[in-house]
Amino acid sequence: MVGFPPGSLLALIGKQCPTEFDKYQLLEERDKILSKLRDEENKHSGEKARVVTGQCPGMCPEKERYVRVVQKRISPFECDSNGVLDPRRMVKEYARSAADQDNPLPHELRSKELLQTSMGYLLQQVLDFAPENDEDLAMWYDFLWSRTRAIRKEITQLMLSDSTAVSLLERCARLHILCAYKLCHLGSDKFDQNMNTENLAKCLQSLRHLYEDLALHGEVLETEAEFRGYDVMLHLHDSNVMRQVLSYRKEVRESKPVRLAIQLASALQNNNYVRYAEQ
Repeated sequence: MVGFPPGSLLALIGKQCPTEFDKYQLLEERDKILSKLRDEENKHSGEKARVVTGQCPGMCPEKERYVRVVQKRISPFECDSNGVLDPRRMVKEYARSAADQDNPLPHELRSKELLQTSMGYLLQQVLDFAPENDEDLAMWYDFLWSRTRAIRKEITQLMLSDSTAVSLLERCARLHILCAYKLCHLGSDKFDQNMNTENLAKCLQSLRHLYEDLALHGEVLETEAEFRGYDVMLHLHDSNVMRQVLSYRKEVRESKPVRLAIQLASALQNNNYVRYAEQ
């Protein structure tokens, strides 16, 4: 039998992978070959990297599942009631981009429909079942933060700029607002309030740009006023916040959430704490 040359996808066919580590290594080798082929194709065609379409079939890419099993990075929220891993509960976790991860392959990214499915799962099957124990509550937050941060990262990688992206980011923002209240009693060793606020600010900043871009194309969303209000309240001490409000559409600027946020900002900046407390 004639062997296939090294670096060929055909050389991987039929390779035995008895362990999760073997499976991970096989998929890693496959992805290196696919990345090289893609780079060569782009180089020869003179094209820049194209917009990637997510083709991952599940909430967690197969290669990630194997490497997390090997490295024992499985969350209790990905296990059944007996503590046994349930692959169907695994959700892609956030990872900082390394140099070789800046241009992911299609099967490493979820489609926008699957991002919605993943978000729905997190809210319905994890968020709604917050533990009462502080240790478990901190773990619960870390799990939700990592998984929703991964969704935000993929929104950027897929270059999504439609109402789906807005819906996903709004739910991420609401999560951080909820956790700021629900976990405020935890010590800094269990819950980093500053990091949570920073992530909320990034969500609101992304939403700010999306609302403006969609409005230019004649698409306005009912939820815009709510999140513009949150954006103002996050910058109550900023003397330039009123200038920001003046850039809003009239309907948003005169909405109840934004008017309330303006009143709070005005009271706080004028040291009128009685009025601030009355709002």
